[in-house]
Amino acid sequence: QLELDRRQIQDRVVNLKQQLEKVVQQRNIQRNQRLNGNIPTGAIVGYTNSGKSSLLNALTNADVLVEDKLFATLDPTTRMVKLPGGEEILLSDTVGFISDLPHNLVDAFKSTLEEAKYADFLIIVCDASHPDMIACYTTTVQVLEELGCTDKPAIVLANKMDKVEDAFAVSRLKSLYSPVLETSIKTGAGLDALMNQIGITLHELCPTTTYLLPNSRHDLVAHIHRYGQVESIDYTEEGILVKSRIQVRFQGPLHPFRQD
Repeated sequence: QLELDRRQIQDRVVNLKQQLEKVVQQRNIQRNQRLNGNIPTGAIVGYTNSGKSSLLNALTNADVLVEDKLFATLDPTTRMVKLPGGEEILLSDTVGFISDLPHNLVDAFKSTLEEAKYADFLIIVCDASHPDMIACYTTTVQVLEELGCTDKPAIVLANKMDKVEDAFAVSRLKSLYSPVLETSIKTGAGLDALMNQIGITLHELCPTTTYLLPNSRHDLVAHIHRYGQVESIDYTEEGILVKSRIQVRFQGPLHPFRQD
């Protein structure tokens, strides 16, 4: 009986690994499609139970599983969000970070953690009511450093402000990072400010720039249409004058024609 149980466990492990590989492959395909698109992407990250899935639900009505336990979110959920200015972004929920994540769990969380790695910007959610919020924030930053994400624009949320009795930790968090927005997903407080801040971040990622392209470079016009948003275009004797908003990572071929 013991040998039979052992074989059943081994078979189960193999089956789970195969399922995990399929999930990773699917996520990679979806991620590549997003990276090749013109819609900026953000990842919601933070210590476990800080309110990440609740935030995604509040902003997108995504109906993401919300549970008060470790690793309630394993497979990332990505949804479209429309900002007050009309711009569209993609937001992904991620697994909750914990301190000293066991190495044997890293592979299981690799796909969801990489949502942060490949995002254009981050929303770091902190539970302001947690008795050791600063340590949780520090753990989150350490995980982001391990993923190579510390160079990304980030918005920090001091969430669950409706449960906060002593705001000292929130003040300390604000001394460590800026901007820090005070929110309560439960009551909706601060979500409008968050949407406005995302809009500001988006404009930093996609600055309005003018290019004077050679009349023969219709391929670059197509590049801008594919990866950016054209605000105006004029065909002149000097060239094609294009005013557009395009993410910095797609501006490479356009740099020689930038008009400062």
